[in-house]
Amino acid sequence: VDGTEVGFATLARAGDALVIVALVVDEPFRGYGIGSEAARLLIESAATSGYARVRASAPPHRGLATYFWYRMGLRASHDEGPNGGLLFE
Repeated sequence: VDGTEVGFATLARAGDALVIVALVVDEPFRGYGIGSEAARLLIESAATSGYARVRASAPPHRGLATYFWYRMGLRASHDEGPNGGLLFE
């Protein structure tokens, strides 16, 4: 609301997919729904911008990231994500 930066997102394009390379909320601001709202806005924006898919990944040592992307409506792919993690679409 006051313009404070609370994190960042890194995005890339891979064919017809928008790839959420990173979605980071700084620690003091976690637990308030900022990450969920950012993910929701990115997914909605991708759809209205003509992307056929959205991809994201969860590192193998971050179980909460797996739950997060499921909660955001993405599903695990059969392909492996970066560094042995899970890839979501």
